[in-house]
Amino acid sequence: MSNHPTIDYPAPPAVPPQGKLPSQHDGFAIASLVTAFFLPILGIIFGHLSNHRAKLAHRAKSGLAVAGLVLGYLFTVISVLVIIIVAAAASSGPSANMTPAPPASSAPAVPSSPATQAPVTEAPPAPATGHIGDTATVTDSSGDQYSVTIKQIIDPAQGADQFSTPDNGKHFVGVVYQVKLISGKIDDSADNCATLMGSDGHAYDSDLSSIAGYSGTSNLLKLNTGESQTGAVVFQVPNGVKATTVKWTPDSGMADSTATWNVAG
Repeated sequence: MSNHPTIDYPAPPAVPPQGKLPSQHDGFAIASLVTAFFLPILGIIFGHLSNHRAKLAHRAKSGLAVAGLVLGYLFTVISVLVIIIVAAAASSGPSANMTPAPPASSAPAVPSSPATQAPVTEAPPAPATGHIGDTATVTDSSGDQYSVTIKQIIDPAQGADQFSTPDNGKHFVGVVYQVKLISGKIDDSADNCATLMGSDGHAYDSDLSSIAGYSGTSNLLKLNTGESQTGAVVFQVPNGVKATTVKWTPDSGMADSTATWNVAG
């Protein structure tokens, strides 16, 4: 029996476990889920940071980070859609519909000969601009509709009494109107709705003075459906300046709907 030396071989190295480590809810994952409800873009950023950290550590993605990413993208898409809808609605505000006053008299139309009749072409829509006597339909911010008729332009107008006098170098212009409520209920002031454009190109706001013939009327518009009111809005303009245009905007000039009348004589 031979004596041979015993050789001890080192044990083979341990084989690293296969697969990824279990997920962990790090700070980025928690922040992603929380901010996704308030600032979706931050939820998306924190979610990607958490997933990147998990990848470097050979861990599975955190469920909180995944949920934050899903919610962040979802709320971002919803926010974009809401902004688009609101912008589209704001750009298509209500416009005034002008109804011309009926003519005093009209001659019967003479039919044209078929041989000389010109081809019929569709005319473009007329702008919402009328003249004295025309009626416009306007809409306030609450959706209430009422008609406005400019009945008369008094230029120059006389003050109602000795205390109602224009400033030096100026004169009164009275815009006589009639308002009739079509639907809803209005609580407004004609003094704030009407604006006068002068022949000098300047816009003039109303003056709280009274003119002859309308001293007892009120320009406060408190009407229910079907009710109407007539009054006069007074303006002060420099001598030599004539009224050219009247504009009427509901909600004391803040609504999107505006009617315009060409009142130049």
